[in-house]
Amino acid sequence: MRAGAGPRPRTPRLWVDRNQHSQNASDDARSRASRHPASHRDEDLATAILSSLKWQEDFPKDAIQVEVERGCVTLGGEVDWGYQRHAAEMLVSRMRGVLGVSNRITVRADVVAADVGAQTSAALARRAQREFAGIAIDVHDGVVTLTGTVSSLAEKRAACGAAWSAKGVQRVVEKLSVV
Repeated sequence: MRAGAGPRPRTPRLWVDRNQHSQNASDDARSRASRHPASHRDEDLATAILSSLKWQEDFPKDAIQVEVERGCVTLGGEVDWGYQRHAAEMLVSRMRGVLGVSNRITVRADVVAADVGAQTSAALARRAQREFAGIAIDVHDGVVTLTGTVSSLAEKRAACGAAWSAKGVQRVVEKLSVV
């Protein structure tokens, strides 16, 4: 831009053309929406979600069921690990056309509570080695409760992640304090 010269003036005709194009595009979208019922789009979305889940190696085949109603997705089924439940929700929530996700996926409870506690302790020992001594683990019916103190938010997240990594964990209740 030359010194002393102000910004170039806008050409009103271009502005009108952009608005006209935008208006035509929104009219086209409205007419397409009226020709295709919402259920058709929901069916397409459900198919896309199932395809995405199928391509993920974390999920066993046909373990997760999907229902879509007006862009709201309900996930159902049963998985072995808590991270699979969370990963399915994250994958689906980021897809185009999804307005909300209700995650009704359950984690199989076929692991004995003592095993869940031992697995959680081992995972904590691997991941959060420095502050493991300050964390108490209580397991009841697949629900792991972490209590105690950690020295940083990163260690708090690591402890929660370690708890989720144990097979059979259905829920993690975190009652850790950062000091």
